[in-house]
Parts: sequence; structure tokens; C-alpha cells
Amino acid sequence: MQSARELNVILIGALETTTNEYGQIEHHLQAEGQRVPREMGGIVDIVLTMHWLDFGDGKPALRGFVCTSPNSWRYPAKDRSGKLEMIEPPDLGALIRKVVPQRANHSAAAVQHVTQSEQGGDTESTAPNSISTTIKVA
Repeated sequence: MQSARELNVILIGALETTTNEYGQIEHHLQAEGQRVPREMGGIVDIVLTMHWLDFGDGKPALRGFVCTSPNSWRYPAKDRSGKLEMIEPPDLGALIRKVVPQRANHSAAAVQHVTQSEQGGDTESTAPNSISTTIKVA
């Protein structure tokens, strides 16, 4: 993974729930051996748990991503980006867009928006998606 810095790698695993010797419920990544689940959090930038979340308000549980730790449910979570709230909506695409920075478009300097007035028209449009706007590549 260190040699693939330009790629975003998503690993999906199962959540294992156990009870420790003190009767407390613990949640861990289900993986082979003891070392992998214990050390996986140190390798990746973000650890999320998607689960049904009960807020104790009498309403039905809602599905969502738990993104930070500590949390009320003691789910494994970590956000090295600092951009996520403790609970995010269960939309992986939106979550990825929130965390992953927009890639720089090196040809963006060569693209200019030309409005109708610059083309000799009477009206000027500042909306980049309007019909009267064209793109000129230098």
C-alpha cells in the first residue's frame, strides 16, 4: 500500500463482537490471527464501522457510519483526516468525497471560461454551466 500512494484503497471486513472477562462487550475486526486485527488501525488512515445505531431516545435505530473513537457504542473507529463527524450518513460515496481531496487538474490553467460578452454578444453570463458559456482551451 505504501507504493500506491496515488490510489485510495478501501478494505472491508467483518465486525466481531465478544465479551471480555469483565463482562464488557468489545468489537474488533474479524481477521486471521491476533496481530492483524490489533495492528490494522495503525496502518490505515480511516476506520469506520457501519451499524444500526440506537441513540436511546425511544426512536428506531438508524443506520450510519461511526467515524471517531471514543464513541457511545465502543465501535472501532478512527479518522486521521479530521474531516469526519462522530456519525456520518450511510453513504460511502459522500463520505469518500468528504475525505479525499479533489485531485489537482494540471490542465485547469489552460481552460478559460469565455462569456457571451467576450464573444461579442450583448449579455454576460457568469454561470459556468449556462448555455451561453463556452470553454476555450488555450
